[in-house]
Amino acid sequence: MFLSNYISIKGQKLNEYQYSTGGGMTGAFYREKIKRDGDKAVINIQKAEFHNEEPVKNEYIVDLSVLDEIEAVVRKYRMNFWHRKKFTNMFVSDGESESFSFGFDKNSVSFSSQIYPERYGIKLRELKAIVQKYMPD
Repeated sequence: MFLSNYISIKGQKLNEYQYSTGGGMTGAFYREKIKRDGDKAVINIQKAEFHNEEPVKNEYIVDLSVLDEIEAVVRKYRMNFWHRKKFTNMFVSDGESESFSFGFDKNSVSFSSQIYPERYGIKLRELKAIVQKYMPD
């Protein structure tokens, strides 16, 4: 097995999750960061629709189980093997990219791409659904 993208997370807890998208022609971006804070988790969201626009910022205190659920998906799909993985050979000029980062006790896993093949996209949507579940209406 080729292990160049492998990061060990054995015996470690997820403390932080980050997702961001941006890089398109308008300068729009969306960033969410979930960080462990004692017995709760803090979700920070920043978003803007255009270049040089002041981002809208929101912060939410949620149940710590959000990180446990995200960690379960990371382990289920062995995303620690996706670290810095090249998902496609495609480049879309002025296209947005999506980045994911997972901070464990000792190691971090991160990857990004403009396009994720469907077999990866399905798995990544599970992460987005977990976060959405914890967001206030």
